[in-house]
Amino acid sequence: MKSGLQYIANQRKTVYYAGNGQMQYGYQTVNGHHYYFNTVTGALEPLPSTGSSKTYAPSNQSTFSLNGHSYAVKSFSGTGTVPADNYVYAWTSLRNYYLFEYYGNAHKELASLHVGSPVVINGQTLHVREIITNVSNDGNAYDLVARKMQQYKAGWQTCEYAAYGSTLRLWFAN
Repeated sequence: MKSGLQYIANQRKTVYYAGNGQMQYGYQTVNGHHYYFNTVTGALEPLPSTGSSKTYAPSNQSTFSLNGHSYAVKSFSGTGTVPADNYVYAWTSLRNYYLFEYYGNAHKELASLHVGSPVVINGQTLHVREIITNVSNDGNAYDLVARKMQQYKAGWQTCEYAAYGSTLRLWFAN
């Protein structure tokens, strides 16, 4: 009986089997990581945006500053798309990791960041040390970010274009 994440080569897809051997569908948490499996095929897919799996909470004392522009930070839990508004979102799944919505006001400031650029997060000046582009928006992205956050004090991400299934751009700073 199969269990856990399994790659099915002849179908070119990764699926998840529960301990009882049954294929699982929809949102699943596997070893503390969040995944989405197609509700028909069971194939691992990028995490879609849904209203049911996310929550927001204000955090008035937190700020994220880029290029002299400061943005208040709200917390975000779950998966999906953060609102396109005036906030940067601190993802509760990873400490000191932030989410920028592609259509949000803070997104435009990201384009000018390069390795060495300063950012100020909650009053602490950090410098961009690594930028990773074209990251697939799936469970592997979460694993990559979790590994990188062991090396860096802060990180953030945004979609690289405005479409479902967009790849991600990731920044890490110390």
